[in-house]
Amino acid sequence: MSYILIVEDTVSNAQLLRNILEAQGYQVQCAYNGADGLAQARQACPDLIIIDLRLSGSSLSGWDLIQRLREDDVCRRVPIIVAAVEAHPLDRVRAFEAGCDRYLTKPFKVQQLRDAVAELVGPPG
Repeated sequence: MSYILIVEDTVSNAQLLRNILEAQGYQVQCAYNGADGLAQARQACPDLIIIDLRLSGSSLSGWDLIQRLREDDVCRRVPIIVAAVEAHPLDRVRAFEAGCDRYLTKPFKVQQLRDAVAELVGPPG
């Protein structure tokens, strides 16, 4: 079973993503700030990480978190999906430059999330 880490500072958004992915059969954990997300990723090495870019509650933004993960020996190859409100083209470019694999602009369709996850880690199970 694929393990997915969601790093999202808005609890309701994290729970929505978690519910969608668990209903598909994925194992999901949530972190609510960048520092906790980095610690959980290093400890458990998930199969996929979904990150919001504007994270409050720690000194790590989503962009910073992506860069740290890409520099980490354990997590550097873990696929990353950005799920963010930012629709400005430069935000998108900056996220890809930091190392994300897919970028979903909120609000996105549930099927877009399911397709991106399945593409990066395979179907659940």
